[in-house]
Amino acid sequence: MTTNMSECFNGVLKGARGLPIYALVDYIWCKLVTYFNDRRTKILGDIEHGQEFNKHAMEKYEANYEKWTRHYVRPFNQQNGVYQVCTTHNPHSSDGGDHSHEVRLLENTCTCGKWEIYKIPCPHVIAVCIREHVNAMRYIDPCYTLQQRFATYSHEFCVPKDKSLWREVVGPKLYPDPEILRDKGRPMSTRIRNEMDWRESQPKPKCGVCHEESHNCRRCPNVIRTSTSSHVPN
Repeated sequence: MTTNMSECFNGVLKGARGLPIYALVDYIWCKLVTYFNDRRTKILGDIEHGQEFNKHAMEKYEANYEKWTRHYVRPFNQQNGVYQVCTTHNPHSSDGGDHSHEVRLLENTCTCGKWEIYKIPCPHVIAVCIREHVNAMRYIDPCYTLQQRFATYSHEFCVPKDKSLWREVVGPKLYPDPEILRDKGRPMSTRIRNEMDWRESQPKPKCGVCHEESHNCRRCPNVIRTSTSSHVPN
């Protein structure tokens, strides 16, 4: 969990920030119901069309599949699933190619590290699978399957009751305090300053003519400018 998650929630609920409490809760509720319903419908449609994995996994797998032809596989121990995969020299690649990697099918590891990170077979693993006549898609992690994705949005929401069926609230009633209302204008920043804010603490640039801070030399009122409209070309 990183700050990117909170930024995603802020983006989804951006239109609800200024709503009252009741309208805010109702907006979030309706947004969740719509999200879950739309995604369930789309995933079920993809499953009915015969898809097994989501779009992200298939795009990454197909991109890796196109690279396996430039690899050479040397078996070290077929019984234990140990292979050496050598890549050819590629001047168009960022690292130039010409590398050697160890693939262990039974342990689901490759020394390039991409198989363990993305849980999708890298080009080296795909090259080994093709040599051994094994379907490389079986090594795609189940988290990319549409069945797992459908399970993520399988939660059922209850239809909320009408206001007339709400029970009476027992307890004190809360009212907004007008004395703590925010004043007009931009609020004062309470963020902790660091070295990234050094520009804010620097003095403002001054005019090179009159040495004032409100303008620069091009907008200085003390500079006499000649009109270009009266200029007559030679």
